[in-house]
Amino acid sequence: MKVAGLARRVHDASALKEKFDTLVTNDKDLPGDKTMLDRRVPTRWNSDLACLDAHLYFRSPIEQLTGAAVNKLQAY
Repeated sequence: MKVAGLARRVHDASALKEKFDTLVTNDKDLPGDKTMLDRRVPTRWNSDLACLDAHLYFRSPIEQLTGAAVNKLQAY
């Protein structure tokens, strides 16, 4: 699942995590206080849904992050 792959890449790469955190902090349209993408956990039945929900919640920051060629995230 590409959504879970993006979450893994953002969590595991400190440079991407910093960029994502900055984008989330600067996005004033985000409701609530959620700050990180949910990861897929194979042993939890609802983790795929949580990944998808987080992806939709962070749609604008994710589009900005994946749209920048320097991040090499065009596959996501």
